[in-house]
Amino acid sequence: MNKLLILILLLLLLLILLLLLLLILLLLLLLILLLMLLFNPVRVRSIKSRSKSKSKIKSKSKIKSKFGVVNGEFIMIEALQFEFMRNAVFAGILVSIACGIIGSYVVVNRTVFISGGIAHAAYGGIGLGYYLGIEPTLMAIPFSLLSALIMGLVHHRTHQHEDTLIGVLWAIGMALGIIFIDLTPGYAADLMSYLFGSILAVPKSSIVVMLVMNAVIILTVCFFYNEFLALSFDEEYARVLSVPVELLYLLQLALTGLTVVLTMRVVGLIMVIALLTIPAAISIQFTTKLHHTMMLSSFMGVVFTLSGLYFSYIFNLTSGATIILVAGTGFLLSIVYKRTRKIIEPWKKKR
Repeated sequence: MNKLLILILLLLLLLILLLLLLLILLLLLLLILLLMLLFNPVRVRSIKSRSKSKSKIKSKSKIKSKFGVVNGEFIMIEALQFEFMRNAVFAGILVSIACGIIGSYVVVNRTVFISGGIAHAAYGGIGLGYYLGIEPTLMAIPFSLLSALIMGLVHHRTHQHEDTLIGVLWAIGMALGIIFIDLTPGYAADLMSYLFGSILAVPKSSIVVMLVMNAVIILTVCFFYNEFLALSFDEEYARVLSVPVELLYLLQLALTGLTVVLTMRVVGLIMVIALLTIPAAISIQFTTKLHHTMMLSSFMGVVFTLSGLYFSYIFNLTSGATIILVAGTGFLLSIVYKRTRKIIEPWKKKR
């Protein structure tokens, strides 16, 4: 009976390793295809030819195999001929890097609930943007930063139940967004893209904004890395060293707010916390240093985002939800792997 159980566990472990290897190979394949298209892009010369190509892809997708291969060619090669798909890949990579870095702090500091409050309160900025006729993403940035500041001060200075106050601010932000949208004349056609994500609709201008915000996040983290490290693991020791704990905490939440705005066009405000925390939660199980966690988390985020984008294209599913399902599957597999390893290691020592 014990031998049978060990055999089953070993087979399960092998299956997990094969799945991880498949994800890594898929990422490498997508990166190679992306580089090929960058150096030799296929330009679609007219709207008519573009529509013909789309219909051709659609007709081919009906006869594709479950591995996404049609007549020996990967469907993704044809998909990357279109600018919107290339923009989606770029956006997914940029968002994954930001989420990998800031998500590591969120998981280590256990500020997931506060981050969720910032994400949902940012909806007020989206509503205000619609009401004023300004790009909603640009209005969401100051709104999320203000929400981060308020929630950070609530966390540090009030003696009330902070989860209750954060929940109230969370609800007020959502309510303000709904009221502003109600007051806006006409119909907000792309409102759902901010709630549930629309990575395929990300324009070049948004990619430029994402690139700038990524640069701000990376440079800030590099400059304050040691201070953030002290704050994350031993706040009292940081105070002894005269580190401005409260100011750095607010700065960390402000970076979280920027990451939330960065991510909302990919998976939406409702699912932004999943992409912010799942890769970091997986990475922290296999690393011992914070910067290693950030790098592995960013890599895992890229794998999950591009894999979800690929599967959503193959099976005609919503991109944001598919990305989160892939990430959630990865998280469950990591738990199974760790549990299996804990069971097998004592048995190996006995032998």
